[in-house]
Amino acid sequence: MHDRHLSPVSNTKLSTTEAYHWYQATCSFNKQLSRPLQAEQQAAIWTTAALLGTITFCHIEARTPEEAWPLKLPSSSDLDWLRMSDGKKEVWKLTQPLKDDPVFQALVVVHTGDLLPAPSTRPELKALPLDFISLYGLDATSTTDNNPYHAAATGLAQILDTDHPITTILSFLTFISTFVLTTSGHWS
Repeated sequence: MHDRHLSPVSNTKLSTTEAYHWYQATCSFNKQLSRPLQAEQQAAIWTTAALLGTITFCHIEARTPEEAWPLKLPSSSDLDWLRMSDGKKEVWKLTQPLKDDPVFQALVVVHTGDLLPAPSTRPELKALPLDFISLYGLDATSTTDNNPYHAAATGLAQILDTDHPITTILSFLTFISTFVLTTSGHWS
């Protein structure tokens, strides 16, 4: 998928090779989840869940905004990435990768809370593209009470404003893995 994205030829469709490997990974993952979980498998199980979730999130077969959700005609697969996020939460509970696994403990920043952006009273608009600000109606008066996109936009702005690439990547993965905007606009 990454190679296709980097290719000079614009192509939004999965190749046969991509589809094959995605299918094989999903089947193997399903097989492992249907068995009793062994301690030595926990890191691999969680990593697979995270990678499958990321692939689902990044798989967009559209060349223009009009061909993508929410502008295109509705489809049953439109919000698959949200269902994957819910599933990953369950896999996280089963595997608890930060508990005793040195593989993941090495990735944990000293201040784990620094990975999740903190909610603020107004978005840090300068870190966001102007089209993004316009599309979501963000301005200096936006709050979680008057704009349903405020909390998510603020979180993304804080991630975009990070200097260190590894922190940015981990923060973004944490954001898409755990951030859920409730109807009241609070982190959950």
